[in-house]
Amino acid sequence: MNAIGAARTLRAVFLTVAALVLINAAWRSFENYPLVQGRRAHRWLVDLAAEDITIRQRAADVLRREPALAVPVLTQALLNREQPFGDWLARQANRIAPQFFELRDHTSVRSAAARLLGSLGSSAAPAVPALIVGATAPEWRLREDAAVALMELGPLAAPTLATTLDSETDNTTALRCAEILRRMGPAAAVAIDQILSGFNDGRPAIRVALAPVLAQEWANTEKVITALTAATKSVHEGLQVAALRALGQHRGLPETARLALERQLINETFAIRFAAAAAWVDSGADPSRVLPHLRHGLHVELSRAEAVALIGRLGPVAEPAIPELLGVLVDERSPRPLRMPPSAGLALSQIGGPALDGVIKLLGHSNEVTRVNAVVTVGLFGERAQARGAALVTMLADPQVDVRHAAALCLSSIGWHVRDAVPVLQSLLREDDPFLVTWAGDALEKIDPKLMPERSAR
Repeated sequence: MNAIGAARTLRAVFLTVAALVLINAAWRSFENYPLVQGRRAHRWLVDLAAEDITIRQRAADVLRREPALAVPVLTQALLNREQPFGDWLARQANRIAPQFFELRDHTSVRSAAARLLGSLGSSAAPAVPALIVGATAPEWRLREDAAVALMELGPLAAPTLATTLDSETDNTTALRCAEILRRMGPAAAVAIDQILSGFNDGRPAIRVALAPVLAQEWANTEKVITALTAATKSVHEGLQVAALRALGQHRGLPETARLALERQLINETFAIRFAAAAAWVDSGADPSRVLPHLRHGLHVELSRAEAVALIGRLGPVAEPAIPELLGVLVDERSPRPLRMPPSAGLALSQIGGPALDGVIKLLGHSNEVTRVNAVVTVGLFGERAQARGAALVTMLADPQVDVRHAAALCLSSIGWHVRDAVPVLQSLLREDDPFLVTWAGDALEKIDPKLMPERSAR
């Protein structure tokens, strides 16, 4: 190719690029065409996602005053995807005319549009389908902002969410709709018929996701209880478990539902038996009937934590489970036991009675973490453990500092304000954890107010 041909080719390329830039400029200038207070609406959209809060608030205020114009614009913004080529062209154009085009962070603009729509009330009803699209986007921030907007719209969005999950072939979208309905709470009640339709006729995964929606207090109706009871007989194990769990959240169950729970207590599958037992406790039925199933759950890793919590709720009725809970307490490991007490310790303190004797014996365990668990558990008994305070005093001389710290603090918890604990408590004041410092300061003040003259550190 000679020099003239090369020049012509370069000129053609230049003209093509220039034409594309002009087309993009026209498209950018006239998209979302309506004028709002003298500016193109898409420019207000860009301001919604600005870093400056004053600019964001002004844009939101302007668009709120013009909902008839703003809602279609915001809806379209939610549906807009990343436009790499258009953004590249805008950057090239800005080289010629600096800052002529706003370079948008599309995710930020879509998130801002979702947030604003959620505050517009009934005016935003037409945007619900677009918000559902946003709620299933790959970007977490956009997903959450769109979901929150749908929850804020509440009854305006619930029927569309329920209809979408009932008809949607994409499981991701359907499951997301179910999750939002669950989080929506009583506002979803207007869509109860559509929700029940999805629960009765939907795919197993959708039915499982809808069970927690129907477990809520507002859904305690005859139709819902009937549907959940029928689902406990499903051949799908996950659905059976979900239906049992949901039934357990409702009080005043009719005889048919109670019998459905009782029938599953003898199911050959442990997961179903355990779900029925948990539902039995949740429903307020006689807890002694299901204690054996909960004790079995202590020996199954996946159900152990829940079994511990449920057994604790039974109170003195659960005394037969004390030896097993003590075994869990021996092995339980919490990274911060004084902040997050061992769950088995909490359950033992709820049972009370002879449980304290077993915990006291663990104070002499060879493992330091188990000793910390035992000390903290004694503290959980509070004043009920006052008569056993001497056992904790001996722990102030334990070779492990964590045990000594726990003993000093838990002595205060049971009402033993003894000077033996002063050196350990004063050493705790030098810790970096404000929670422990505050607790130690309070304990010192109860021993002698003069021991804690400086309160500023707390």
